[in-house]
Amino acid sequence: MVKAFLGMAPVMLMDFFNTNNPLLHEYGLKMLYNPLISLLFFTSTAFLFRKKESRKVAFIWLIFLTYFILYSSYFTSLRIHGFDRIRFSYMYILPVSILASLPLSEILKRFVKAREAFFAILFIILLMSSGLTLKPALFKDNRTGFPETEATYFKATMQTPNNCTIITSRYLIPISDAIPNNNRRTINLWLVNYIEDLVREEIEHSDCVIFFEDDLYNRGPIQRNKFLDGLQKEFLFNLRSQRVSITAYKIKRPSSSNNIQK
Repeated sequence: MVKAFLGMAPVMLMDFFNTNNPLLHEYGLKMLYNPLISLLFFTSTAFLFRKKESRKVAFIWLIFLTYFILYSSYFTSLRIHGFDRIRFSYMYILPVSILASLPLSEILKRFVKAREAFFAILFIILLMSSGLTLKPALFKDNRTGFPETEATYFKATMQTPNNCTIITSRYLIPISDAIPNNNRRTINLWLVNYIEDLVREEIEHSDCVIFFEDDLYNRGPIQRNKFLDGLQKEFLFNLRSQRVSITAYKIKRPSSSNNIQK
């Protein structure tokens, strides 16, 4: 735990000022935090020394530090180049936003009279410095086409019949409302070991059960599942992108005299 914290905490702190984070490129972003917001956030520590606000500010900082220490010490955070630290940092949004607003509030009180103009200028500065690309499709539902990894799973899902049950590591995609008139069902690949009886029942009674074998499943013997490997399957198709490869198999329904091996 201590080793994880010592290895991960500096990396997560650097994310506040990293303006070219490769983990975010797939999502069309360059940075997790705008550097100006990060600067205001850390400047808020000055308010800890003001008697009137010190308790309130300390309470919000305590919330941030609790999350920071917890997720920096979490064992998967040793994967410094993994996406986990980005996912965990979502918890920081509320305390960071509140604390970053304190210096702004002070600036408004002391130096700014035309608040509307100030906020308009601030908005433009933040927009221009955040590395965002404004496109006409910004306000369209583009969940099925972006980012590339998820888009490949959506494409694979939409190549299956609409009444199928799909076993996959991305178990939310087959039931997403981003797919029009979607009647598919899903089984979480990582829970199959714990619900084998329910999976057997689904295979025996469903007209269509499909398994998406992807890179996560094929990464090593620990990831693979003996129960799934032992099922009779029929190859359907393979989809590849730069980031993921998905092979779809239709799981054959056992005959009445040949139940699924238990």
